Amino acid sequence: PEATVALAGSLIGAYASNKMLESRSERYINALSLESKEIRQSIVRFIIPLSPMIVYFAFQSQISILILSVYGYTESIAQVGALGRLGQFIVLLLMLNPFFVQPYFARIEKRDYFIARLRLVLISLIVFSAVIVLSTMSFPAVWLFILGGNYSGLIQELPVAIAGGLFALIGGTLYTIVISRNDTRHQYWGVIIGISCQIAFISINGVHTTIDALYLNLLPAIGYAGVQAVILGRVYFHWKEV
Repeated sequence: PEATVALAGSLIGAYASNKMLESRSERYINALSLESKEIRQSIVRFIIPLSPMIVYFAFQSQISILILSVYGYTESIAQVGALGRLGQFIVLLLMLNPFFVQPYFARIEKRDYFIARLRLVLISLIVFSAVIVLSTMSFPAVWLFILGGNYSGLIQELPVAIAGGLFALIGGTLYTIVISRNDTRHQYWGVIIGISCQIAFISINGVHTTIDALYLNLLPAIGYAGVQAVILGRVYFHWKEV
């Protein structure tokens, strides 16, 4: 029941996971290879364009919580947090991307085959998203049962919260396919569009209710997915056959 206990448990779990990953990775990593200046530079060139996006998305979901707390909407803060947990169930699917999607698309050599596989992934994501959203509209009680009786009235807010997780899944999957082609350029546009959308929404509508906060979190996810789609288009048009 104590927040400090939950946070301490998460910290211990993260630390233990990190140490286990380090010990297992040492079997396959040759640290001496990093002494090569060329290898270090190639790693830096790959990572640096991703830095702004990583920092932004680490904090963007907290913006709505911060605004609600400033105005004292404590009930809405609890509701946004609870609904966000449901969206995270969907985002967990992103963990499959580094193991299946990225290595699969990295091995593709022909542009036409790449597009065919990409089309299949997109169709699967669209169908999956449509089914999930329809289920939140048709059977909201089933979803809200997970959260408990205190949140059983969030029927209108539920599809928006789940849509945020679905767009994050779509954008994250497209992003994984992009970096599988060793291309990390122009990812900062995800930050620019995300911040611009949030500022515009706050200026026009403000954030006063739970659903306002959920829309504020949804907009960057939509923009992020759009940016990845555009970058994938660039990858297609600049494709070099191996």
